[in-house]
Amino acid sequence: MYLNIERALEDISYPTDCADVVETCGDRVITFQVGEETVAEAIGRCNAGELRTREEARQTVLSSVSEGAIGRKYYSDRDPPIPDAEWHDPVSL
Repeated sequence: MYLNIERALEDISYPTDCADVVETCGDRVITFQVGEETVAEAIGRCNAGELRTREEARQTVLSSVSEGAIGRKYYSDRDPPIPDAEWHDPVSL
């Protein structure tokens, strides 16, 4: 995912709300592997209320992007083996 979100959010006075974030930097484009969307589209999915800090605003934007930004959906190479399932020992590469 690419957008210098810290730079996009630095011109905002905190505390703020989602509407102010949209007004200030809503047209900035977040690009990810399978598409792109604007900050306004991403933050429009949440109902965060007051955003007290830039970090809180950053986390709100990043957690609101569409599923195109997550890579392989439901994939994890960290899941434990299923009980009674055939499993192999991990191989170090």
